[in-house]
Amino acid sequence: MGDKGGEKQVDAKVLKKTQDTLGRIVKKPPLTDKLLQKPPFRFLHDIVTSVRTLIISISLDCNRHQGSTRVQAANLYSYRLME
Repeated sequence: MGDKGGEKQVDAKVLKKTQDTLGRIVKKPPLTDKLLQKPPFRFLHDIVTSVRTLIISISLDCNRHQGSTRVQAANLYSYRLME
């Protein structure tokens, strides 16, 4: 990590790996170098919301396939904890 104007810069390799891995899940907001260097609160909120939506979607798909009341209750409890 280098210094630029007193702020530490994130290594370009780390940025690229983050964009490649997290970018498969998070489509919006775009994971630009600038935003990943020092992300503002709204950017972080959008990423967390995107991942949360994906997890809920996967959970609902699992419930449809399993149909278990016990699994549905556990997922509902988890969803309420995230609110």
